[in-house]
Amino acid sequence: MLPSGKPNDTRTSPPPPTVRQRRRTGFSLVEVMVVTSTMAFLSMMIAGIWGQLMRSSTDTIAQARLVSAGQFALESFRRDLAGSLPGDQSGSKLQGMMVGRVVTADGQLMLCFDGEPTNGIADWIIPDTVIVYDVVDGQLIRTDQENWTAFVVADDVSDFIVTELTDGLKIELTISRGSITRTYTLISRDP
Repeated sequence: MLPSGKPNDTRTSPPPPTVRQRRRTGFSLVEVMVVTSTMAFLSMMIAGIWGQLMRSSTDTIAQARLVSAGQFALESFRRDLAGSLPGDQSGSKLQGMMVGRVVTADGQLMLCFDGEPTNGIADWIIPDTVIVYDVVDGQLIRTDQENWTAFVVADDVSDFIVTELTDGLKIELTISRGSITRTYTLISRDP
């Protein structure tokens, strides 16, 4: 018995549960906000990295296309400026020889190849073969005026400068795609 006269009851009621002892059934608002802001930050980082990779990939593709277009154009010039028409099947060493070239005031490059009968003179009319390089609407076009065939040598041409040298030509071709620009220079000596 207790001094107060009450019986000694060893049973006591449990203390009320504290905040830590309560069973949790969800996330607190602070936890949800921390996770949401972390996910948003990670998403922005991933999007930035992905965008950078895509820009880099696009630039690489554009550069590869510029190089390919430039190499094709230089090869076309090299073939025509070599001194004779490529693919000439006549068997004559004189037929198909380059006998003249002119750079016009408006920037065209005209090449004259001797036809049959050969006379060693640039007549600039049939039977001679006249090849013309010209830029039209940003495309470098090669036209064969004997059989009126034309094909695009290069797209996205921003500049085409042909300079006469004492013993040949200097050709500068600038191709631009988007923010990428590349200039190709060919110096050709007379054959």
